[in-house]
Amino acid sequence: MRYFCGAARGFDLLCADRVAAARRRGIPVQLIMAVPCADQTAKWRPFEREEHTRLCACADQVRVLSPAYHEGCMQARNEYMVDRSALCLCYLSRMRGGTLSTVTYAGAVHVPVLNLAIARDAEAWADRLLQKHLDELPF
Repeated sequence: MRYFCGAARGFDLLCADRVAAARRRGIPVQLIMAVPCADQTAKWRPFEREEHTRLCACADQVRVLSPAYHEGCMQARNEYMVDRSALCLCYLSRMRGGTLSTVTYAGAVHVPVLNLAIARDAEAWADRLLQKHLDELPF
């Protein structure tokens, strides 16, 4: 299994951290960081840059898609991830911005979307995951 991470602050890096933790526990998942541009973290706070660097260092692959920021590079990164995915995992809580654009694109190319901001989606996903791996739980 592969997990593509957009390497953005917030949900992206949180998910990458959880994937890295799962890998340390022996779960066979590849972490692929899809970085939209080489200067993505230029305006980030130092602790955010450190977290980004740490997660890129433990990733199986880091794909830097553009040498510098340009209009459209974030959407190009989003489409790169969707085009290589069987499922789009997101946290879409407002109907604007890059996450909405990504979800719209995923729908257009028929990639299913799991929005963890919608409790019903998150609960159904957790139930399916729990049923699938019930025997593997450590309790």
